[in-house]
Amino acid sequence: MVRDMQANIKRIVNLEALAAGTNKRRIMQQAVFMELCNMLDPGKPSFTPKKGKPSVVMFVGLQGQSSCRYVMSHAMVAAHLLE
Repeated sequence: MVRDMQANIKRIVNLEALAAGTNKRRIMQQAVFMELCNMLDPGKPSFTPKKGKPSVVMFVGLQGQSSCRYVMSHAMVAAHLLE
């Protein structure tokens, strides 16, 4: 999933083809935002983890919005489930 997202962003953002003076950072941010929105599309089937295989979970949050506490609570639940 991450590899697909990276390939899509590289396909969308061709830094060499951009005109001089173009805000490359803004174009990159828009491409990443659109890919994150595509990942969360309600029409796509949700991710189902496979037992015995490691999974990567990405948390997206704003600074100061209890994101550390949120991640820690999920880590504690996961650790409890692994016992």
